[in-house]
Amino acid sequence: MTKLTPIVDCWIEDTRSNRIGHVVRHDDQGVVANFGPEIGERQVPEGSWGCGFRQGFIVQDVPLSAVRRTLGLGTVVATRAIADSYLVAVQIHETGQTRWFPFERLARIMDPRLQYLRSEERFEDSGERTALNLMSHALRTWNEATGALERLDVDPLPHQINLVHRIVGSGTSNWLIADDVGLGKTIEVGLLLGALERKQNVRRVLVIVPSGLTKQWKTEMQTKFNRSFKIYGRDFEVEQPEDWPDHVIASLDLVKPRNSDDEGVDFTTRFGAILAAASWDIVIFDEAHRLSRDEAGRQTLRFKLANALRKRTDSLLLLSGTPHQGDVGKFQSLLKLVRPGSSAEIDDLDEDPSFVADIVLRNRKIDVVDAEGKFIFHGVLVRLANIPNSPETIELERRLSNYLARGYQAGDRMGGNSGRAIGFVMTIYRKLASSSVWTLLVAMRRRRARLSGQGLAAASSIELNGNEGIEIADGEDDAAGQDYGTASSFFAEELDAIDSVISQAEACLLADRKLLELLGVVGDLILAQGKKLLIFTEYRATQEYLQRKLMEDLGVRSVLINGGMTVDDKQASIDAFEDDVDVLVSTEAGGEGLNLQKNCHVLVNYDIPWNPARLQQRIGRLYRYGQLDKVVVVNMTSTDTIDNEILTSVLTRLEHVVKQMSAVSSEYDDRHRSEVLGDLLDRIDINDLLEEARNGPVQRTAERIDRAIDQAQRARSLQDDILSGVSTLSSGGWMHLGSFTTLDLANFIRRAAVLSGIEVVPGDDPERFDLRLGEDLRGRFPEFGGRTVVPCRTRRNGVVTGSRVLLDFSSSIVRFLVEHVSRPQFGGGYGVLATPDMVPLLAAGVVHYQNEQGEPRGADLFVAGRGTGGAVAVDNGLLKPLFEGAKPRGRPLQQRPEDRKAAIDALMDRIEIDVAAGFESGRHANGIFAVGVIENNEA
Repeated sequence: MTKLTPIVDCWIEDTRSNRIGHVVRHDDQGVVANFGPEIGERQVPEGSWGCGFRQGFIVQDVPLSAVRRTLGLGTVVATRAIADSYLVAVQIHETGQTRWFPFERLARIMDPRLQYLRSEERFEDSGERTALNLMSHALRTWNEATGALERLDVDPLPHQINLVHRIVGSGTSNWLIADDVGLGKTIEVGLLLGALERKQNVRRVLVIVPSGLTKQWKTEMQTKFNRSFKIYGRDFEVEQPEDWPDHVIASLDLVKPRNSDDEGVDFTTRFGAILAAASWDIVIFDEAHRLSRDEAGRQTLRFKLANALRKRTDSLLLLSGTPHQGDVGKFQSLLKLVRPGSSAEIDDLDEDPSFVADIVLRNRKIDVVDAEGKFIFHGVLVRLANIPNSPETIELERRLSNYLARGYQAGDRMGGNSGRAIGFVMTIYRKLASSSVWTLLVAMRRRRARLSGQGLAAASSIELNGNEGIEIADGEDDAAGQDYGTASSFFAEELDAIDSVISQAEACLLADRKLLELLGVVGDLILAQGKKLLIFTEYRATQEYLQRKLMEDLGVRSVLINGGMTVDDKQASIDAFEDDVDVLVSTEAGGEGLNLQKNCHVLVNYDIPWNPARLQQRIGRLYRYGQLDKVVVVNMTSTDTIDNEILTSVLTRLEHVVKQMSAVSSEYDDRHRSEVLGDLLDRIDINDLLEEARNGPVQRTAERIDRAIDQAQRARSLQDDILSGVSTLSSGGWMHLGSFTTLDLANFIRRAAVLSGIEVVPGDDPERFDLRLGEDLRGRFPEFGGRTVVPCRTRRNGVVTGSRVLLDFSSSIVRFLVEHVSRPQFGGGYGVLATPDMVPLLAAGVVHYQNEQGEPRGADLFVAGRGTGGAVAVDNGLLKPLFEGAKPRGRPLQQRPEDRKAAIDALMDRIEIDVAAGFESGRHANGIFAVGVIENNEA
């Protein structure tokens, strides 16, 4: 039987003398080993050696086959003899896992700590080599945490980086992200998915979103993160469970159960098909506040979907800008979806709300800053443009009120579903009148045509019958285009009443004061100042009216977005708006979730929705990440109807409340005022007032509006109390990572290439250069093809000329350089520099993590430095001077061995203290390994 022969640098024990040493070469008799300065080299014949490795040695395996790759560095944790062989247990640094190796195939590696203690540099340029090694670790760690150096079309902001680091660092991906609307949740998710793929090998991802956002999510994942998703029901269907791709976006209402009895066992249904798919590594719900469950435990179909998918994944991420909404029961239900094992603590939120900080992550617009620490959001300036009544509008209100009163009375007399349906139609007409005279006129003309037997055959209709009730759809924007009811009159002489309303509406349109006010705004902004304008309205009829009048009266082109358009048509309108069209007119049903902030910061609300929260959603189309200006909102209010009078009073009173709060506290700048106003709009409930308005003027309107505002303030206060301890920004856990740019990457590539046998030809910009490959490397890197000389760049958003190849961590050449300079054989473990811009001593350690079952959970780099005064700090930013250029070589400081040991131990101990301070129950450090030490001595 042929036994293994110890390789060079393997540590053996001479069984004749029980001394240990390392193999330096082989000869015909066995091996020659060095046993230290006292004994020197001695020949050890076969059969006289045993295992010389000791616990704590840093080693690297050398596979017998040249095809297999080494598992990398590891630490010896145990040895054992079995069946006449010696095996060594090694904890692999990269994975944290422990493997048993025959000792003969292990080579001891002198780790950076030992090199520093002995003042042993391996090469004359070890200072530069160590700098490159540490630079590679810093760049790799920064990219793994943020994805900022990948093939991305984003520049991550501090709050986004911190959120991703908090989730990855927690060891669990079960969180509720409650960021304010407009803070870039898709960017956060894209960054998070990249980090989870790099650190935890996450592969199968399911994203559930409202139907109108499916295409937007797909587009942003593709364009910003080069991540390909398929939309279920649009890009693919499934015939078998194995047909599901790994990256899926699905519409919330498409895949929810058909009814409360649907348990998902029928694969032919969408709900059944998605439950039959293989388990998902992570499931993400956008607009998660739509998943409601009340305190009595009753589930909506959407909540039932989420609950079913919760059982199909180990990681659930919920996204919602308004998770609480003043309803404790619904909020607790969301938290239990995220952490089903923490029900007891969630039930006790009233007693101890601090537990929320372990489940919820939250960023507020008023707090977020850019990389330079400057506030990103500049606030919202809201102005009320009150349209005065005219004799014509006063008369129209009188005639319309008469028609509505008779309609409501007819419905009340009829009773049942049919009676309620007539009341529904009257409410629809009230809403249409609140939007514009034109929209009311369109609806009245359709009703008249139906009564006269001239209704359009192709028109939609809502029949009134006694078999089922009618529910008004929130956000329905084509109400004026519907035919309501049968061809029978609701009440006697209805046709005459309609004719009266129609004739007066036509008279009002001859001098439409509301339209004239809008045309004045458009003329000032667009024709005089050259700005773009977003107009919101509830209904398509109003939308089409405005588009026509803008062209007829001002010659201004506009594009539309509404609920009747396809996703592609909406995107075409957005593209035109961002190009040469100055006005976009959108309905809420069409504009939900869209990003319109690129070139516009002025919004006109042509009508005020009955649900004031929708105003905030409209503003959110512009007041979001990427908005460079203060957003200006013009709310066009009037008192031409009872309903508009109530809505105008609400907005006026809200503005007064916010101004009062500003007067008593200097902290209420424009950013705070817009946040408070938005929160109150989200929570105020005036349904009772609007319901009572069907019978005419409402009693004690101002008093009741104040009461509704007080209730909204209490709901806001309740959420603030519960979420008071939740802040992603306050943790600052990512700060030790430093912050590295594509320029830093370029500096690393240029210097690492030179020491890797690649010639660098500088360009006219630090991020533009040519690489000249040797024959041994030509054809090795796919992005270079078979070229020998390759023009390269690292800046993503610069002007690209010629065929320069973009280099980042997606490039094989970059990965090659990072791996090459971090190998022990490169000699970058310890070096001495002489430069005034660095601390006297710094050490870098890589910390590897695992979950409670030993599964790898990534790694982080920690850099500790000792200043001239002896103070120790942990900050990867200490490496920044290394990226500025190669530093002069220095000489090791002459110190006693015990002083050197105390110095390096102080740095590594400080790293361990910082690691312990960041302990999370779902992530455990399984090893801290020194990867480089730099001594800075100018003497």
